[in-house]
Amino acid sequence: HTNHIHKPHTQTTQSTQSTQSTLSLIKHALKHIDTSNTAEERREERKMGFVEGEKVTLVKLTKASQYNGKKAFIAGEKKDGRWPVRVVETQKLLNVRDQNLSRRKPQHMEQTASFTVAHTTSTTSTTSTS
Repeated sequence: HTNHIHKPHTQTTQSTQSTQSTLSLIKHALKHIDTSNTAEERREERKMGFVEGEKVTLVKLTKASQYNGKKAFIAGEKKDGRWPVRVVETQKLLNVRDQNLSRRKPQHMEQTASFTVAHTTSTTSTTSTS
């Protein structure tokens, strides 16, 4: 016959209580996490890359370096590792790799930023006159 080692019952109860309190903390934390965009969805978006019509800036181009810094938009789906983009200024269609595209901020973001700068400048210039 084999000898069974028995742990005191109190230790088991304590570890169960500890586990339950940890679980309730995790559940509480999960309620407050914004799950509108799950990690899986974000990975999927990165895999897809850009969407048609998305505004981009051309960067680090070597063969067509004259287009660096130019605004463009995605003109279709990725094909053979390149995105068809239309240069806003010239309407020229280029096929560009991911690393040569940089996302542009939405228009309202740019306006907000310039407004903030203008607003701060005007406030500082109105110093008290004696």
